Amino acid sequence: MLNYALSVTGVGFWQYAVSSAVAVLPWNVTFAYFGSLAHTMADVIDGNTGPGTRTSIIFLGISGVMLAVAVTYTTIIAK
Repeated sequence: MLNYALSVTGVGFWQYAVSSAVAVLPWNVTFAYFGSLAHTMADVIDGNTGPGTRTSIIFLGISGVMLAVAVTYTTIIAK
């Protein structure tokens, strides 16, 4: 949907490409990291794999900050 909406606006290709890459990169790194922790799907299902408590807290904190920044930025742009 966003691609269709941006196609009728004045957003240039490079602005769109760079902002999309910047927005997607943290999630790609996060998913790759968590994926590297799982040795097999059986470990994931059994709950025998995953980050430790400290790592979980750090990732939750970073995710919360990223969410707050995204919501604030979107609110400012929308006004």
